[in-house]
Amino acid sequence: GGGVPSNLMTEVFRDAPCIDIISYGEGERAISGFVAAKDEEKYVEESLSLVNSEKLANGYDAQFEFVEDLDEIPPLDFTLIEFEKYSNHAHGQNENEIIAAPLMFSRGCPFNCCFCASHSIHGKKVRYNSIRRIKSDIEYFVEKHHVNTITVWDDNFFVDKEQAIELLDFFEQLDLAVEFVNGFPVYRVDDDIVKRLKRGGVEVVTLAIESGNPRVLKDIIHKPLTLEMIPKAIECLERNGLYSKGLFVIGFPGETLEDINETMNFIHQSRLNWVDIFIAAPLPGSELYDVCKKGNYLKNERLDLGSYTQGNVETEYFTVDQIEEIQVYNTIKKDFVNNLDLQNGQWGRALANFEYVIKGKHENPFAYYYAAVAAGKMNMPKKKEKYFEQYMRIRRHNKVWANLFQRFIDEGVQFDEE
Repeated sequence: GGGVPSNLMTEVFRDAPCIDIISYGEGERAISGFVAAKDEEKYVEESLSLVNSEKLANGYDAQFEFVEDLDEIPPLDFTLIEFEKYSNHAHGQNENEIIAAPLMFSRGCPFNCCFCASHSIHGKKVRYNSIRRIKSDIEYFVEKHHVNTITVWDDNFFVDKEQAIELLDFFEQLDLAVEFVNGFPVYRVDDDIVKRLKRGGVEVVTLAIESGNPRVLKDIIHKPLTLEMIPKAIECLERNGLYSKGLFVIGFPGETLEDINETMNFIHQSRLNWVDIFIAAPLPGSELYDVCKKGNYLKNERLDLGSYTQGNVETEYFTVDQIEEIQVYNTIKKDFVNNLDLQNGQWGRALANFEYVIKGKHENPFAYYYAAVAAGKMNMPKKKEKYFEQYMRIRRHNKVWANLFQRFIDEGVQFDEE
């Protein structure tokens, strides 16, 4: 089951002959029923959402089998998971060990972002866990796995503002740090909610901005956001001492290089502390995928491709190589070369974020170099020396990174050699 099998059944059965059955949409009801069935073949034949190649060949149109009350789904057993080994997704702002657990308590999305395929699995109607169940799951993470950070992956956290505030108060009671990794709604940023976020353990607010071009936002992505909202939101976060991170996506059909450059200019002129620039990935079930298929924009149609850092869309306006070069160069320029915290003398916060990249094992020499710079400013000679050695090792032996350093040198950026 999942997004690819549910939306590309013919292709999955064709390319993976070892697969006998596809579970369309959510799988809890169908799969649990299959496991309990005395006659498995009859169960599949009569199932609304389980599909085999024979049913598909006969033109069967699969139907959703949703769990309307998400509390019916038992808590997951995380006994074998070592949370401290899987916490790199948390963008924490201190040197304490982060032990993070993910939180999702809803399914379904009423919005129409072109790159999202969630509705093709979970539908448009939003369904929730109860507040009691949400709190119970969080308490389990804290008591059994010593979690100190909650990463909210849920897209609908702030749809119900009263419930969101109740959960923030609960996080505060448990002394938990909180991070909204999938993006915080810009329209919800005001002094009242930001102060509650801070009290509730939030250090980083990730804004899902997507584009710095109003036409792309409205006509291509279909995001109900105006660019005028964003500087006000960033200023509000900065005023209240919270770290701001922006999410952007480039490389859509219909987007020109001029549009993308406008987004890059928006990024560099902003006071965002950090940005993630992603490359549009056409997920089966999304409007973006349908547009790419219809326009013949997919460079490769392999079913296992879906990276947000490698391009797979080429149009009359850009190539994959151009999109990847823009993504890498501008990410390095904003997050490292022109890092806002270094410019403001916030050495500790800068170091924490460079180490966030290093811990992700990305072998990024810019992260090592600027971590060495920040460590030097903080009078940490051993750490400075360690990071500087790693920077030199990668730069000397990786031609791609060496060329990128040379590009910045040609633009007037200076890098110390000792």
